[in-house]
Amino acid sequence: MPSTNNSNWCGGTGAMLAFDPDGLAYPCLRYMPSSLGTEVKPIVIGNVNSIYSTAEAQKLKEFLDDITRRS
Repeated sequence: MPSTNNSNWCGGTGAMLAFDPDGLAYPCLRYMPSSLGTEVKPIVIGNVNSIYSTAEAQKLKEFLDDITRRS
């Protein structure tokens, strides 16, 4: 792959949302408690009614959007 191609194909940037049975939303299933275990805090970005609506969640979305293949 050319070094100029720095695209990201990971759904963890918020392109592949995941929801738990209680309706909480996560940027990807890897950020859910079922994937992280008990030692890492899950990353909740909202719920089925409102996603990325808080300032904290919006800042996280901007961070996730900046992830590249090499970053």
